[in-house]
Amino acid sequence: EMLQRMSVSIAIVISATGVACMCPGVTTGSGPQPEGNAQPSVTIAKRLMVFVLTGQSNSLGTTADPGEKDISPGEDPLDVTIPFFWRNRSTRGGDGPSVLYGDSKGKICRMRTQQGEGANPLFWGPEISFGRRLAAAGVTNILIIKASRGGGGNSHWMKNGQMYGHVVETVHQAISALPRDVEFDIAA
Repeated sequence: EMLQRMSVSIAIVISATGVACMCPGVTTGSGPQPEGNAQPSVTIAKRLMVFVLTGQSNSLGTTADPGEKDISPGEDPLDVTIPFFWRNRSTRGGDGPSVLYGDSKGKICRMRTQQGEGANPLFWGPEISFGRRLAAAGVTNILIIKASRGGGGNSHWMKNGQMYGHVVETVHQAISALPRDVEFDIAA
């Protein structure tokens, strides 16, 4: 049924970027940040351009600079207007399989940072500035999907690689989380 809703084939953008959330309820497809941090829901347009962001550590958005007082991307009022879905894999997998360690729990939420791992308390990458620039330009009919992994080599993104399958599965989950009446195109 979900595949019948897909109007174009899936194209994957490999970049250097990363985001996350847990969403209790869906208001036309949206939700808040992880437990205890109530956030306003995000509105989903009736027709969307879907952008898929994936890649290794730069995509994930590692932020382990101990010299920085604030490692967050800062707050922007536009963040509550940007629909976001994410599933990130561990940075500790090396060249082997990596485990899923953070996701939006199958829900579409507002743009935000994701939980980090090890020396990186937060992950965030190009999805933040990309989403904010689109929103600032008045482009509100978007959904950003992030599926990143820290390290492991480019072979993981080849057709039979772990991340290729992970990205495809993440896109399927994000599309399934959309309200039934929403149409979409995978833009990039």
